[in-house]
Amino acid sequence: DPQNSALTNTAGFNVVVRDSTPPTLNLPGNVTTDAVAPNGAPVSYIVSAVDIVDPKPLVTCAPACGSIFAIGTTTVSCTATDFSHNVSPTGTFTVLVKAAAQQVTDLVALVDSFNLKHGIENSLDAKLQNAEAALTAANAGSRSNVCNLMSAFISETNAQSGKALTVDEANQLITAATRIRSVLACP
Repeated sequence: DPQNSALTNTAGFNVVVRDSTPPTLNLPGNVTTDAVAPNGAPVSYIVSAVDIVDPKPLVTCAPACGSIFAIGTTTVSCTATDFSHNVSPTGTFTVLVKAAAQQVTDLVALVDSFNLKHGIENSLDAKLQNAEAALTAANAGSRSNVCNLMSAFISETNAQSGKALTVDEANQLITAATRIRSVLACP
């Protein structure tokens, strides 16, 4: 019966889905660390990216995580690329590597935070203030005077460990002073 016959027709077509959305970077905040040697410090950081299609976009940063960062401020630039070759906008953060002079200032603040008896605090602070003055003078010449002053600070701290200073306080001060000597390349 021609009136009841239904005509059907099928057709095929291809659907192409294109990923055109770049990944999104997740950057750390700015990083601050102390130099551990005259050339700066190795710095590690975590950068990640998320993408709506690619579960593991490729993240690249310069300078790379774990690189030696020079004393001062360095800007790290990062991008992420997904498997569809979409590239995120460049993201940046800074890494500040503190020089010896900044670390001595921090060490003065650490001494002051211990609320020590007036005499020992004054004695330690005086040694550090002399080291700060010698560092300013050393920028144009020899650092041996600063090295000697930091050694005197370490000696007094050792002598006061368990007495005017707790062992923990002394260890914190000695660790910081020893790191400063390393930054200055003291013998």
